Amino acid sequence: MMAFARAMRVLVAVSAATVTAACSFATYASGKSPDIPAAASAADAQVIASGSGENAYVDGSGAHWYVVSRDGSDGATVLVVALDFGNEQARDEAFRQIQYSSRRLPYAVVLTYGDAVVKIGRIQDRGLVGDLVQAMEDAGAK
Repeated sequence: MMAFARAMRVLVAVSAATVTAACSFATYASGKSPDIPAAASAADAQVIASGSGENAYVDGSGAHWYVVSRDGSDGATVLVVALDFGNEQARDEAFRQIQYSSRRLPYAVVLTYGDAVVKIGRIQDRGLVGDLVQAMEDAGAK
C-alpha cells in the first residue's frame, strides 16, 4: 500500500510539472515582433510569400503571415501567422484561445514570441515545423 501511495505522489508531481511547463509564456517585449524570415533561414528554409492584415483579437495591433518552404516551392509548405499585441495580458489570453481552438481544428503549433502569438498551421512538412519551432525557441519563443 505504501508503494502505491508513493507512486501516486510521483504521478501527481509529474502531472503538476507538465501543466506548469505547458502554461509558460515567452517574456513579453513591447514592439518586439518575431523575425519569421530569420527563423526560416535558421531552419534551412525560406519565406516564399508573405503579407499582413488586421488582428481582430482584443488589443491586437497587427497580423502578418508567411508561407515557408524548405525547397522554395509550393510543394511542402507551412503557414506561419504572427499576431502582435499591445500588452502582455491580451497576448496571453489570445494564446489560450488559439491553443484551445488548435486542439479541435487541424493540427497547429502555437507559441508566444516577443509581443506576438505565433501559429504554425497548414502543415505539409512536419520536419520543417520541428526546425522552425526549434529556431524560434532558440530566439526566445515558448
